[in-house]
Amino acid sequence: MTDIDTTTAVETPRKPRGSWRAFAIRYTAAAIALIPAYMFVDYALPSYTLIHVSDTDTRRMDEDGNFIPKSQPTTGATRDVAFIYGKYAHVEKDAATGTEKVVVEEKRDWSSINEDTGWNFLPFPYFKFDTSDLQANAAYLKGSAAFAKTYGYRFQFWSWFPNTLELVKWEPGMWILNWLRILGMTFFAIAVAGAWFVCHTIRRWVMGRIDAAAEAARIRAEAIGDQMGAVGESIDAFGNSDGVQTAKRRFWKIFGDWI
Repeated sequence: MTDIDTTTAVETPRKPRGSWRAFAIRYTAAAIALIPAYMFVDYALPSYTLIHVSDTDTRRMDEDGNFIPKSQPTTGATRDVAFIYGKYAHVEKDAATGTEKVVVEEKRDWSSINEDTGWNFLPFPYFKFDTSDLQANAAYLKGSAAFAKTYGYRFQFWSWFPNTLELVKWEPGMWILNWLRILGMTFFAIAVAGAWFVCHTIRRWVMGRIDAAAEAARIRAEAIGDQMGAVGESIDAFGNSDGVQTAKRRFWKIFGDWI
């Protein structure tokens, strides 16, 4: 009769991957580093917005970006800033005829400044020197739909405005490929992936060095323990040898009664 092995295989415990605190700290640090970088890239790269141009204006501002009324005397450095105003819009297609038309979103205001970027490297070298020509084109497009190419954010609390780089009059069937933004976001994604790979490689190398040092220390400790054990065994062997036992017997025979 064949015996059946009923022993249960012991499952090897999995190596813990770290606590939730380490996980949270790692990804929080990554978010703190990535979010500002993404916001800067998103701020600097151009975007196209379909607007209905409503008006243009030139206003005087101080160094902090605050408007200065014409009746107020100016103190300190000031500058004249050109503005372009409009409404957000979108394109709808008529279901019956298939023709496209622009629908103005009357409750959503749009505004931007119109300034030269010059030779400044940041946010990007757009080399814009045609502020006056662009302002004239905006005045010509007043009452029409146009694609506004801008960079920057609009924050009313801080009086931040996007800067308009170009105005393109809308035509039915028009489609604009924002290749610069696609290219910039692609490079950003590649840079993030490369940084993650480098950090992961460095982390694995450091952990490998730490594990190797810990393993070397363990082996060294085991070797020292083996050496100490060998010394102890040698001492025991010496103490149990015939010569030592004979000497002990003679010692107790001679001096046993005195002690």
